[in-house]
Amino acid sequence: MNVREQRAQTTTFTPYHDNDDFVLDTRLRDSEYLAADYSIADIANYCWARTASWSGVESRDLAHLSRWIKAIGARPAVRRGLEVPTQGQLGKTDDEFVRSVQKMVM
Repeated sequence: MNVREQRAQTTTFTPYHDNDDFVLDTRLRDSEYLAADYSIADIANYCWARTASWSGVESRDLAHLSRWIKAIGARPAVRRGLEVPTQGQLGKTDDEFVRSVQKMVM
């Protein structure tokens, strides 16, 4: 299912403009980062964007957003941050962790 099909099925808030453009992808069309330079805007939105497929939004057909996710994810500090807590600290498999998080938000 592509982004436009997903939007058609959504009845709650969506991160889209009225013309079906994804807000972040539209912004990143003309900019390397969400603000003029790498900022808290990128840090805050990366956390959501990198896991968007889990909530049903696919970024693979959004070229600018996909580029940005890869670029932010390649930053050394971001990579280190993603390792906290480590899998061993969680004491759960990936599937167990996902199920426990889903219970919190559903």
